[in-house]
Amino acid sequence: MGKNKNIEEHNRLLKIAFNLFIEKGYSKTSFQDIAEMANVQKALVQYYFPHKEVFINLFLSQSLDVISDFIKNSDLEIGNEINNLYLIGYFEFWYLINDKNMEFLKYDIVSSRQNTQKVIAMVVNWALKYINLENEKEAREITDAITISMGGAFEYVYMCLTTSRAVCPKYIVEKIVLVMNTMLGFSTASTHICEFFEDEWLIEKTTELNKIIFE
Repeated sequence: MGKNKNIEEHNRLLKIAFNLFIEKGYSKTSFQDIAEMANVQKALVQYYFPHKEVFINLFLSQSLDVISDFIKNSDLEIGNEINNLYLIGYFEFWYLINDKNMEFLKYDIVSSRQNTQKVIAMVVNWALKYINLENEKEAREITDAITISMGGAFEYVYMCLTTSRAVCPKYIVEKIVLVMNTMLGFSTASTHICEFFEDEWLIEKTTELNKIIFE
């Protein structure tokens, strides 16, 4: 019984934090803000979440898990685990760039080198578990490819946001896939991964994703 209550409180605090990130942004949300909104002591929040970056890691891992399930259940998987990873990545970038709830969070991620590094490290860990690589050399190659391609992508997004240029997820993901395929020695034929999606489907699934993450 006590364990279930702990899980319930953990999840309640997590959703409160996520909703504050929508309203104020990740960088401007403090442990005290979360505690006040939850009507608990700050020490309790820090008991469940010792470091603030835990929130962003959980947000990204949860959203990637949900997106992965959406793609699997919609029969969009295309057999190759790397290509399926690209599908998940495109949805995640589309969500980050286009969804109004991500307005503050996307800027928080790309405007801080520290946040960018943490996000990329988390995505690398998630991707390696998704692909289930046991070969150390291949895992290192995947890590390098994701780090270089996503690092460049985040720099590009930051440039666009600070110069009022439109940000196109399709363009970004095609470049990420091109860089990764080149580094990994794969065919570049899969660079048009975005063609597997229709905007109507993305909008519908984004609505579902927001309900799961924030409500």
